[in-house]
This record gives sequence, structure tokens and C-alpha cells, in this order.
Amino acid sequence: MRRRRAAITTAATLTVCAVVGTTVAVGGGTSGNERPAASAPPDIVRGPLNFECGKPLPVRPVSALPGTSLRIVSVEENPPQRTAPQVAYEIRSASPPNLGPAHVDGRALILRDGIIVGGPFVPSPPESPMRAFSTKSFGPITNMPGRALQITEGLPATLCGTTTWSAIRADPAPYRIAVVSTAYGEPGQPAPDSPLLIAETGLGGR
Repeated sequence: MRRRRAAITTAATLTVCAVVGTTVAVGGGTSGNERPAASAPPDIVRGPLNFECGKPLPVRPVSALPGTSLRIVSVEENPPQRTAPQVAYEIRSASPPNLGPAHVDGRALILRDGIIVGGPFVPSPPESPMRAFSTKSFGPITNMPGRALQITEGLPATLCGTTTWSAIRADPAPYRIAVVSTAYGEPGQPAPDSPLLIAETGLGGR
């Protein structure tokens, strides 16, 4: 009888150990008394940023920024042949964004898997009739704090490396149009330090 009880006890102990081992593996090794790790604070932009082909954004962006909002309004779906689309976006700031300084003034980029494939200046081939740089138009201009300023930016026709608009149009799913900006300051004052604000959409606003 004692041998039988010992065998049952040993078997029960092994079963409990197996269950505990499984629980630890599924739970990632965190007990119920431990607090989850706090999310990392956002990166702060303290000067102009350099956006480079073939690299990710130089800082981690945020999707919300107190006092500043950024929204993509539309992306041109069917631009004329051999031209790049235009993207329209709105910036709303406590200070008028057309007057106040910013470390990163609103600008559009093309991303693929988080890597910049369009937006930085890339010289066009001499025979190309397409623009190599982005163009901007503003309207209506507002001097009223808190009122949105709409910007229409023509994306550059010459993209990074071997990326082309023909390739993007043939398979648009992996690509994102991103507009980035930092906070705007008061006219005549230094640009404020702030996180990098981002708004994203697919081609044609999808």
C-alpha cells in the first residue's frame, strides 16, 4: 500500500510540473504579480531631419500630437500618363502652419515596408520630361490659429533606386504614402521640439 501511495504521489507531482511548465511557456514567463513593461516614450525631434532613400524614418513617428493634427484628404488616382500623383493633406495647428516655424514642415514620402522609396530628391535622367522634385501649393491661406491649412503636393516622378511609378501602379499593395510633420511654433520664435507626426494611406486613398 505504501509503495502504491508513493507511486501515485510521484505521478501527481510530475503532472503538476508538466502543467506549470506549459503555463510558463504560453504566458511568456511573466507571473500575474509582474507589471507589463511601459511603452517607450516617443522620439523628440530637436532639429531638421534628413530623409534618405533606402532607409526607415530617422525617428519613430506618432499618429497623434497634442495641438497639431495631420490628415490626408485625397490621393490622385489617375494622374496624366507619365506623371506622378498629387496628395492633398491638411495641417491644423494652434499656430498658423503657414507662418510658424517647424523642424519638419509637412512633406510627403512613399514607403514600402517602412523603408523610404520616394520623396527625397533624386535627379531625373536627362531625357526624362517628368519632374524630379515635389511641388507644393497652398490654399486657402489662413492666418487664423487652429484653422486647417490644406496643402497639395505633387510627388516626385523620380523615385529611389529601381522603384518606379509603373511598378507601384502595377502592384500598389506594399506601398504607403506618408505625410510627416512636427509641431509648429509661434511666428518669430524658434521651432518647437516635438515628436514626428505621421498620417498614412495607400494609393488612391485605400
